[in-house]
Amino acid sequence: MEESETRSLPMMAIRETVVFPGTMTPFVVGRAASVRALEAAIAGDKKLFLVAQRGGSADQPKPDEIFEVGTVVNIVQSLKLPDGNVKVLVEGVERATLVSFSDEEGFFRATVRTSTCPAESGPRLDALIGRVVAWSRMQPEPANSWHATGLEDPGKLADTVGADPLRSFAEKQELLEIFDPVKRLARVAEILGSRHADVLISTAVLTRWVESCSAMNRLGTLLHEEIEGRNRSQRTHDLAERARRVARHLADELAAYGGKKP
Repeated sequence: MEESETRSLPMMAIRETVVFPGTMTPFVVGRAASVRALEAAIAGDKKLFLVAQRGGSADQPKPDEIFEVGTVVNIVQSLKLPDGNVKVLVEGVERATLVSFSDEEGFFRATVRTSTCPAESGPRLDALIGRVVAWSRMQPEPANSWHATGLEDPGKLADTVGADPLRSFAEKQELLEIFDPVKRLARVAEILGSRHADVLISTAVLTRWVESCSAMNRLGTLLHEEIEGRNRSQRTHDLAERARRVARHLADELAAYGGKKP
């Protein structure tokens, strides 16, 4: 990290939500302290520090109940709802590390440190970008609904793909905490690669499952014809045994598929 800056901002602790730089995120503010922090930000330069809670139960989270890395955001819109809550739309600006915070003004005010970390171009970075773009487009909707803009910027690409709704909260927070854009993109590639492998495995299992079902259907037809015919003894026994083997195989495939679900 080459440059860092420390600043004081109103802070809002949010539940199970991670806002990435360069992305627009809507949410509803209900807690009184959070509303006051929002009002203080609007009265100032409209900058607010959003940081996720560790667990979502505490209304007044303590320092150890808040993650150390959050996002400085710009308040784009705010609308007070009839129930007293406020609907707000924010745009992520940059990552920041929480240095300290207090609630002396009736809301949290944080001292945060922002840092910049440039990415060095090279073959490894080009390969990472290509891999992330390719694997992202293989994911089901809405994972592939992002726009392919800023592909030359690994940090923006990692944040755009990382912010996808299909990512878990833990994955998003992990990615937010990686300031180095190349390392962050590499982690995104690992996550996408793992899911891509799961999709391939599941597809192969489902293909074998369909084949097993077809085999069961054929054996059932043969058994029915054999029972209706005159010569039932040994051939009927053999067909029944084959049907049992296919059924066991199908059960094993289904169990394996259940263990491989993404």
